[in-house]
Amino acid sequence: TDQAIGENIYFNVSTDGGTCDSCHELDPSQNFFGTGGGSTSEGGVVSQEFKVPHLRNMYQKVGMFGSNFHDLSIIYPPGPQIKGFGYLHDGAVDTLDNFFGNLVFNFPNAADVRRMSEFNMVIDSNLKPVVGQQITLTTSNPGTAGPRIDLLIARGLAGDCDLVLWTSTAEFGVVSARQLGSGLFRTSVPGNPEVNDAFIRNRVATTGEPVTYTCTPPGNGVRLSQVP
Repeated sequence: TDQAIGENIYFNVSTDGGTCDSCHELDPSQNFFGTGGGSTSEGGVVSQEFKVPHLRNMYQKVGMFGSNFHDLSIIYPPGPQIKGFGYLHDGAVDTLDNFFGNLVFNFPNAADVRRMSEFNMVIDSNLKPVVGQQITLTTSNPGTAGPRIDLLIARGLAGDCDLVLWTSTAEFGVVSARQLGSGLFRTSVPGNPEVNDAFIRNRVATTGEPVTYTCTPPGNGVRLSQVP
């Protein structure tokens, strides 16, 4: 809910002389993920003209703590740190809450600052959230793995990822496979026989051999599975 409210603020509320989207343009149809390619000096707040940055990797900066950014009256003591950089062009700001809580911005209250931070953590990027998700089906976890496999299959058919499988079964030996647009999986055994997911799950149940489902970036299924 906080992420959804933050998204509405991003597109529809003026917080810095305009909406966030007026500078940090978010339009996946144009491959804009937080910037349309413009630049700004933030009205002289920063020392020179900088390109407006994209926002795809905000979540990767979590772990930098301790800031005396601009006009904050409190110097936040550092806690456990990660290597890397914080926010802004020089990486000087430790958290998004502190960044959006700066007086440059005009948020009605602290709750909306937090909501904007939450939305920035999940902002659209070139890849869908399912990319990189993986689960291994065994004889002991069908109740847990089944719903996640259903999700990976659905997102693969929607084009969000290329779903590939690696398994070792009594029938096929060591096998890789990739999902086709029909929902079938083409295997790497001679002749490339196609099987459905029910067949694969049944083989796990009857042979005890696990199978791992992985959502790879779109266009990488053939390369990673080595199945044409």
